[in-house]
Amino acid sequence: TTFAGIPTSAGTKVEMEVTDGTIGNALPLEVDFDGDDTIDFSLKPKVGETVFPPALDQTPPEARMFFDTETKTVAVEGIDENPTTVTYSTTSTKHKKQKDKITTATITDQAENTTVLIYREKFSNFKWIPQVEIISLSYNGALTNLKNTKLKYIWIFDKKKEKYRMFATNLRTSSDAVESHYRSKQDITIIMSKPQELDDSDDDSSADKRLIREKLSGLVIPEFVTNQGVVSIKY
Repeated sequence: TTFAGIPTSAGTKVEMEVTDGTIGNALPLEVDFDGDDTIDFSLKPKVGETVFPPALDQTPPEARMFFDTETKTVAVEGIDENPTTVTYSTTSTKHKKQKDKITTATITDQAENTTVLIYREKFSNFKWIPQVEIISLSYNGALTNLKNTKLKYIWIFDKKKEKYRMFATNLRTSSDAVESHYRSKQDITIIMSKPQELDDSDDDSSADKRLIREKLSGLVIPEFVTNQGVVSIKY
């Protein structure tokens, strides 16, 4: 038996037990691709034949950018059939006395496919109000520069009651825009018919006087989701 085309990394481990000294009765070859002591796939030996591994996953994960209500920060996670990991690296820059933070979020799946999302966070005088602009998106090194892909979240959190008293959002892509406002007393989120930019100092009350496209139950926070290089707004 010949085993061919097995992908390897620096930590790859393989093991096969030959119980009676014959290939015909040998146990399958077990492959731990990344050396984490989890078997990624196994290959059954066939006398006189060449055995290949199953088709490799060459599809990079997609990305989801959302507001984490527990940490109260903008976060990124991978969307894939298999588990993914996300690593962050950040650099800080100054522009007209304003601090900006550029973050590179690298999403990696079990087959070592990578998706890299680079975004800039701008912080106004209200340091807890992030304005995020996605700069670029790349799949396994294939880069797509993005324009007019921005989000802004404004919220008030009641620490005593441990709940959000207000949450306003504005998300924009080159082809779509969504503005939403959470009303804690009614426990509903309203989606506006004609999205407008959010004012940092706005008390959020004027939205009720405008046309409403949709009312949703509970706190609903719109987010960005990628699909083959296109960023969409989901909620």
